[in-house]
Amino acid sequence: MNFQVERYMQLLLLLLLILGGTRANAQSTLIVSISGIQITQGRILYSLYSSADGFPDNPQKAYRSGFVNVTERALSLNIASLPPGTYALSVIHDQNGDGRLNVNFVGIPTEPLGFSNKVMGAFGPPKFSKARFTLQPGKNEIPIRLRMGQ
Repeated sequence: MNFQVERYMQLLLLLLLILGGTRANAQSTLIVSISGIQITQGRILYSLYSSADGFPDNPQKAYRSGFVNVTERALSLNIASLPPGTYALSVIHDQNGDGRLNVNFVGIPTEPLGFSNKVMGAFGPPKFSKARFTLQPGKNEIPIRLRMGQ
C-alpha cells in the first residue's frame, strides 16, 4: 500500500507541475478604451511599462510601445501577447504627428495625455506606483481619458 500512495503522490505532483507550467505561460491582452479625443487628427502614442524605470516619458524603456491613427473621438487599443504582471500605461494624443509630447516654454504639455488608473500628477507626471495595475491572464480592460497637462 505504501507503493500506491507514493505513486499517487508522484502523479499528483506531475499534474500540479503541468498545470502550473500552463498557467505560467498564459498570455494576456490589454484592451484600452481611450476617450477625451478632441480632434480627429494625429496619432495616439502609447507606452506600456513593466517597471518605474523610464515611466512615463522614456518610451525606449517601455515594455511595449506603439501608435494608432486617430480616426474617431473614442478609440479602442488592443495590446496582445503580454505576460501577466504589473504595468503602467501612458498615452499621448500626438495631434501634430511629430512623434512626441509637445510642451510649452515652462514644460507644461500642450497636447492631451492620460495614464492608467486615471491619475495625473500635480506638478509633473504621476509616479509609476500611482498608475500601476495588475494584468491577469486573459482579457483585461482599462479606460484612459485624455486631458491637457497641468
